[in-house]
Amino acid sequence: MNLKHFFIIIIFNVCHFALAQCPSGNIFLFTQEEVNNMVRDYPNCEIITGDLIIADDIDDISGINKVKRIEGSLVIRDTRITSILNFKDVNFILGDFYLEHNANLESIEGINKLTNVGGDLVLATEEGGLKSISGFNSLERIGGNFTVSQNQDLISFQGFSNLVNAEGWFTISNNMKLPSIPGFNQLKLINNDFTIQNNDELTHINGFNKLERINRSFTVKDNILLTSLSGFSQLSEVIFEMELNGIALSSIPDFNSLITLGGGLYINNTALSSINAFNNLNVIGDINPALGYLFISENNSLTDIYGFSNLQNLEGEFKVDSNNVLYSINGFSNLIQVGALNIYNNMSLPNLNGLSSLIKVGGLNSNGIYIRANPALTDCSEICNLLQNGDILGRVDIADNPSKCSSDIEIIDDCNPDFDNDGVVNIDDLDDDNDGILDSVEQNGDIGRDTDEDGYPDHRDLDSDNDGCFDVIEAGFNDDDANGSLGDIPDTVDSEGLIIGELTGYTIPLDLDNDGILDFRQYNVQNAGENGTITICPYDLPVDLFDVLGDDADVGGYWIPSLSGGVGVFDPSLDTSGIYTYVIPNGVCGNQTATVSVILKDPDENTNDYIRLEVCYKNASFNLLNILDDTMASGGHWIPQLASGSDMFNPSVDQSGIYTYEVTTNELCGKQTSSVSVNITGLFPIKNYNIKTSSYEVSNFIEVIVDSDLHLEYSIDGINYQLNNRFDNLNSGVFNVYAQEVHGCGYIEDVITILDFPKFFTPNGDGVNDEWRLEGEKNIKVYIYDRYGKLLNILSSNNKVWDGTFNGINLPADDYWFKAVFSDNKTRIDNFTLKR
Repeated sequence: MNLKHFFIIIIFNVCHFALAQCPSGNIFLFTQEEVNNMVRDYPNCEIITGDLIIADDIDDISGINKVKRIEGSLVIRDTRITSILNFKDVNFILGDFYLEHNANLESIEGINKLTNVGGDLVLATEEGGLKSISGFNSLERIGGNFTVSQNQDLISFQGFSNLVNAEGWFTISNNMKLPSIPGFNQLKLINNDFTIQNNDELTHINGFNKLERINRSFTVKDNILLTSLSGFSQLSEVIFEMELNGIALSSIPDFNSLITLGGGLYINNTALSSINAFNNLNVIGDINPALGYLFISENNSLTDIYGFSNLQNLEGEFKVDSNNVLYSINGFSNLIQVGALNIYNNMSLPNLNGLSSLIKVGGLNSNGIYIRANPALTDCSEICNLLQNGDILGRVDIADNPSKCSSDIEIIDDCNPDFDNDGVVNIDDLDDDNDGILDSVEQNGDIGRDTDEDGYPDHRDLDSDNDGCFDVIEAGFNDDDANGSLGDIPDTVDSEGLIIGELTGYTIPLDLDNDGILDFRQYNVQNAGENGTITICPYDLPVDLFDVLGDDADVGGYWIPSLSGGVGVFDPSLDTSGIYTYVIPNGVCGNQTATVSVILKDPDENTNDYIRLEVCYKNASFNLLNILDDTMASGGHWIPQLASGSDMFNPSVDQSGIYTYEVTTNELCGKQTSSVSVNITGLFPIKNYNIKTSSYEVSNFIEVIVDSDLHLEYSIDGINYQLNNRFDNLNSGVFNVYAQEVHGCGYIEDVITILDFPKFFTPNGDGVNDEWRLEGEKNIKVYIYDRYGKLLNILSSNNKVWDGTFNGINLPADDYWFKAVFSDNKTRIDNFTLKR
């Protein structure tokens, strides 16, 4: 190459590099002149290393058109700009992205290269003006809150087709003219609340079909024209509450992928005619029981509820009220337990069909049962078992309903008049369950006696002690067909409900151990234990099979076939594989049995895949065995041997290479091996990270977020390290932040500043919040400006507070800005409010 041409190329590249540079740190633009100066001085600015704040008296920012990366926040607020197409090449924003109160900005479009916003993304105008939002089709992650709100003129909202994670709030609200929203069909995670609310012309929502988890609440409410809510086909977890509310809402998804609803569900004031959804929920409120309610209220078109078909447990209150045409609640047929039961003011509800499985009412702050003012309710038989045999905590208040449902006593009297269906009503029947034991004996003075607390009183329970042996047998009577009733079928009774034609029954039941407690009321059946399987090696020591039966097995039985090593002892050198049955006699209740399947395993060898591991040469010695799979047994040896002669690997002594661990194990009846490929590396800095800090009046913290799968430990003094990436309860000031790989050479060293300052102050002379100060490092200067960039005061160690005056004159209520300069010449820019 010609030498002259070579130098020309060098000079051109140097000039281009210089022009591509940006001002270091934060860039603060308050006037059009400041914008023009930046365009003139830095025409090719591509990477901004701090915040870019554009605010106030600015009309045109089109010249700032080469920016690709912002390593702080992008804030455009209170300007008169008409376009942001100049930022079409931005692909990364480490901090927040705020577009707020820009009254002349009618369209947000063209931002299609941006892939990551590390903080909040907020699109809001409040005063109106913004009509269209589109683009953002490469955006995959929002690290903070996503907010589209207070856009009074917004009529078109599209884009965001590849958004996967929103790690804060997801809010679309108060957009009064917005008819539709994007589908967000790649979105999988929302790490806080999901809210679509107060969008007056929104008519349908269809999408969110890959959304799997919402880590707080799900709210769709007060969208007065919204008729259809669809999609959400993969939503499986909502950690807090769900609320569906809207006077026009007539269609909702089935939500049949939803298996976790940690808080409550509120379906209120909708136009739904039927609810056939939520059919895979088993529990509501298991994560947050205090919020575990189900309210279905004031739905004036709702006629039937067929959903919730697998719901068994409701930790909080179950309330169905003020649904004027509701006719059926059949969907709750598997509901067993609720915290409270409130059914009232349902004008058309004729029965409580669907509540037959409900057996327990009670929980946090339970107010019991409240069923009132349902003028069509004439059949309450579904809660008979609940009222007679259930577990109810709190008051039972049933009133102001028609006959047969006007009180709990009336319902109970109308329930099951002939329990054993023998033709003799309960009130005349002396043996309500036909087990040959008189009700008076089973009750023993307590009509509600329930020995096994299963919800059925003894005089209507065929196994009162729940020991697996019918009362009729334990009483010493015959049960030829083994169905729990006296003798053989058919059961023929006299006018008092006593079985006739049998040789036994209606005498004093057995008390074989003479302890004064009748045997049918006392759990005295011996347990053979649980079936089990055991695998042993041919050279193992003898094993007692009784140990396999579990803790509940009782001694005193025998084995079939018998074992050579004695009662229950299996000797692998003498006995053979097979099924061994343990039999334990139970007198009149017969024998109980359990089996143990014995497998004699042939010796074999098992080799696992080796693990790849990078460690740093400076790391301390560590136990290499801990790196292997948890199933790897101890007691083996390494090939080649480690320098320590044990399992400890020393990166400064041992070499890179493949290390194989070999052990002989009885579980496999042979040899097991596993290998680790160790690569010893040098130090290198980790680049993809972000450090978050707190703001004033929040417990100060530092949180290190690393975009990597590396296993790191963290420190703020370089000495004491922890695995938690967050440090709480910190004072304000400058901190050195460190991170290092646990088994590698990656490291982070950075300096971060925590500022504590009031977001507002009120210099009115009342002694409260009269002065503004920046709390933190002593060696600091603070420059205070008004919103137009005029310097008002300088705070330092000799002048620590500002009283809201300039040259002795009180300044008006407004937003003010400050620049803090620390002892290391690093700066921080932020704003606060003066109120009067």
